Amino acid sequence: MHDFPSPFWWLSALEQRIACAVMLAAMFGLMTYLSHAQAVLTGVVPNGVVELETPLTTNKAAEMIKNLKDAHLIDEARRQTYWDYAFLLVYPIALSLGCAIAAGATSGKTAIIGMCISWGVLLACPVDAVENFAILKMLGERTTMPWPLLATICACIKFTLAGGGLLFVLYALVIKGWECIKIAH
Repeated sequence: MHDFPSPFWWLSALEQRIACAVMLAAMFGLMTYLSHAQAVLTGVVPNGVVELETPLTTNKAAEMIKNLKDAHLIDEARRQTYWDYAFLLVYPIALSLGCAIAAGATSGKTAIIGMCISWGVLLACPVDAVENFAILKMLGERTTMPWPLLATICACIKFTLAGGGLLFVLYALVIKGWECIKIAH
């Protein structure tokens, strides 16, 4: 065991597992809803919401907003962005709990790294909120700087944090699985 505390130190191991299962269920439910909802947008923005999250330039942002407006989809894109505020409250906690649980099942440097990632992935929530704010500004036809660049930077940070959390959980599962296989033989 290690002395680096989990962000969920106040929950027992069982409570962490239950909370993780609940958050994962909510996360997958929202992911399913949002993936179906964004299908409406893909005729105008082929990569859906991800394209709105990463416009980078004012020209690209203005083009996307114009296309959405011409297709009468601004309100739908705005609605989906509001739904993303619910999603951003769920996925960082689910991933953070997963990292904390996985780190608790490992030892040494791997456990410490896992706890650091567990804390770090929680930063995806405020970063994603700022990204959504920038998207809403762009949907309000404010496609000048800093909004497209801010949305893109926040999206990159968010994807890095969430991806790091997911990779750690998968890594820990592989390590524990390998240990189980070695023990069985």
